[in-house]
Amino acid sequence: MANRAYNFPGDASVTEYALDSDGNVSPIATIAGPHTGLVESSGVAVDREGKIYVANLTGVTVYPRGSNGDVAPIATIPGSTGGVALDSSDKLYVLSSGISVYAPSSKGSFVLTAKISGPNTDLGLAFGLALDSSGNIYVANDSGIAAVNGRITVYAAGSDGDAAPTAVIEGSNTQIGDRLFSIAVDSKRNIYLGADVDRVATGILVFPSGSNGNIAPSATIAGSNTLVFFPLGIALDPAGNIYVATSDDRPSFAILVYGPGSNGNVPPKRLIAGDKTSLFDPDGIGIGPNPTPTP
Repeated sequence: MANRAYNFPGDASVTEYALDSDGNVSPIATIAGPHTGLVESSGVAVDREGKIYVANLTGVTVYPRGSNGDVAPIATIPGSTGGVALDSSDKLYVLSSGISVYAPSSKGSFVLTAKISGPNTDLGLAFGLALDSSGNIYVANDSGIAAVNGRITVYAAGSDGDAAPTAVIEGSNTQIGDRLFSIAVDSKRNIYLGADVDRVATGILVFPSGSNGNIAPSATIAGSNTLVFFPLGIALDPAGNIYVATSDDRPSFAILVYGPGSNGNVPPKRLIAGDKTSLFDPDGIGIGPNPTPTP
């Protein structure tokens, strides 16, 4: 069976679609209801076992694989959050007045193991974080000021405390505008940033592995054909396809899918949108693991 793509709409629910979905399709599962603990969700991630982690206004809620309906979380990490990500060992990284790192315990709870915070971190208004296969941490920092552009800050694996970034991507050549929405990293450590592009349009900026300083993007997905509007979530599958959760104003909301290496004013190769999808103001997207084969 195909992988699963998880997306949470702004109505505080999690909708699940088959990875090859296209068109006005119904979700194959939806987590929603008063017992879920979902409140103004702002990010989603899926671990190697298929457990689903959702960032909420009041904390991170965790659901077992295959969850559907009004299900209670199996774990909750309290505290206001702005995004979540998982490393290759399923340590949980949470944007919350810095970056909090949690390791799962044998009892199913989570133990705080590190906190990246302080003036040397150069963290601004963080609106997304991602990790590469080595555990390096990438953060999309919105300036919060209309006259000041945002930046990407990168931290070494295992960073803790008032740690300075190992790289900062910012400057006029980057084309990064003043609003940043989301970030992802592929298997080759290319960086995908959802942001204002040169303050003209919203789109996806791609930076090659090892980028640092005032460097131009290696690719830009932007323009009327792309259908990108406020790209609040980005994820990549193992084949390099790019999935973007967009608050489309035409007036439907959508998940846009672009092929590997997409560049320019290109249309998506697949589009999940329409009244059957139950999408509403999607703010995050993640790719789940392969399902266990049916005997």
